[in-house]
Amino acid sequence: PWETPVTELHGQPLGPVLGIRTELAVAGARDKGDLDPLAVAPLPAQEAILEAFGQLGYGFKSADLELGHIRGTGQQLPCYQEIEIVPPADRAHAVNEIEVTFLASPGGLEVVIEADKRAGLFSGSHDTVHRFTTTHHTVTQAERNAEVDSWLEQVIGAHAAHAAPYPYAQGGHHDEHHRSGPGTGAVVAGVAAGAAVGVVGGMVAAEVIDEIGDAFEGDEDGGEGDEGE
Repeated sequence: PWETPVTELHGQPLGPVLGIRTELAVAGARDKGDLDPLAVAPLPAQEAILEAFGQLGYGFKSADLELGHIRGTGQQLPCYQEIEIVPPADRAHAVNEIEVTFLASPGGLEVVIEADKRAGLFSGSHDTVHRFTTTHHTVTQAERNAEVDSWLEQVIGAHAAHAAPYPYAQGGHHDEHHRSGPGTGAVVAGVAAGAAVGVVGGMVAAEVIDEIGDAFEGDEDGGEGDEGE
């Protein structure tokens, strides 16, 4: 599927390990099942966007899978991947971390960016979610960097206008909700941004999620409902 979670970038694991679970009905067998890992590289547009985060100074933290549906998107699978990214020093005062979700389709790419904003003097910490769309067409890395930087200006810029109950940034759709659920990714020990390693910058301890098959099967039972409700 187009929305299959990405498991590696530049040959380094991002977090959860995906696999094909097989089961054999063998009488008396001690181990009737097995998980054959799958390596899923990002689409060219996804790779360029993650590379842009790295070149803009953002560092990879972790990645996980969440059951549920992100409201207002064209999401097809009953789960989605969150890639958690930490901001550079010059933006750390405004945001704790950025969560990025890719929802790919043959016609393009939805990029959902959630910012965990730092608490203000008269308000608590809050999350803001923006949805952007882009194409699969090949562009230069400099153009991708500029595109991602404009998204981040909108996401982080909305924080400055948060005195109003529901601020909206221009150019991207904005929504407010909290995406719940514990993360399953491990925290990267060291991060180094650059053209070669981009946003990865360090190894992640991958965690096998052999229940991924249950997530797909559970879609027939209605899943866990839409996000934001």
